Amino acid sequence: MRVTAIILYIFTVIFIWVGFDKIRNYENPDSYFRDSVNAYVGGDAYNYIINANYATAYFVLGALFAIVGTLFLVGGIIKNTIEEASMNNMVRTRSVAREESVPDFSSNER
Repeated sequence: MRVTAIILYIFTVIFIWVGFDKIRNYENPDSYFRDSVNAYVGGDAYNYIINANYATAYFVLGALFAIVGTLFLVGGIIKNTIEEASMNNMVRTRSVAREESVPDFSSNER
């Protein structure tokens, strides 16, 4: 479960990085000879609105992956705790059963 949580945290970082990339990297040149970056329509204001919506979506995805990764991490910790308690209980039960089945020859009663 820890490996799954780490993978989900990696996805979190990737999505948040892409979200910030949508906000920070914007170029809409007036010339057709230069490449545009994160520009979809002719107006700057429209492109800022579109990029803000994309960034919000990527941030929400990043938060979702972080929450699911945390749930996997906490679930793994709870699972390990339950397994350890179960093993300790099983060992304790076996030792009590052995003590009850072995007769006590240490007393000198005859």
